[in-house]
Amino acid sequence: MTYVSVAPYANETYGTSYFADRLRADAWDDASSADRTKALKQASNAIDKLNFAGHKHDETLTLGVPTQPRQFPRGDDTDVPVDVLNACCELALALLDDVDPNLEVENLAFTRQGIGEAAVNRDTSYGQEHIRAGIPSLEAWNLLLPYLRDTQHPRIELHRGG
Repeated sequence: MTYVSVAPYANETYGTSYFADRLRADAWDDASSADRTKALKQASNAIDKLNFAGHKHDETLTLGVPTQPRQFPRGDDTDVPVDVLNACCELALALLDDVDPNLEVENLAFTRQGIGEAAVNRDTSYGQEHIRAGIPSLEAWNLLLPYLRDTQHPRIELHRGG
């Protein structure tokens, strides 16, 4: 099986425009063009793993390959919603800022951290659903929430490919 690269939801031009008037976007500003594109692709891949309401706009296959490889647009829409483009940018920013989604999920398992009596206990029964879903940006998560089928089980739908 050959890896097929799929274009991200938002491209670098969109991201640069999105972050132009935003504070705390240094990770985007300081990143190379290649790293920005990689971050946007990785963000798009993470978004596509979520369980969205409805169905893809085009679910046809061409030679066994989806005509529409990404989860958006959906239903009767023919364009990707602006919220999804913006979520892609926000998640890319977090990735460029060295947030590791795998490490974030692992950190949810720690309930007590410290040395001796100097320790911090954490209630892991509370929230952080965006971290569990592989979206380590709360801003991106809030933009995606209205499109999700079930926020209690966000990783039901499997996505194969780039």
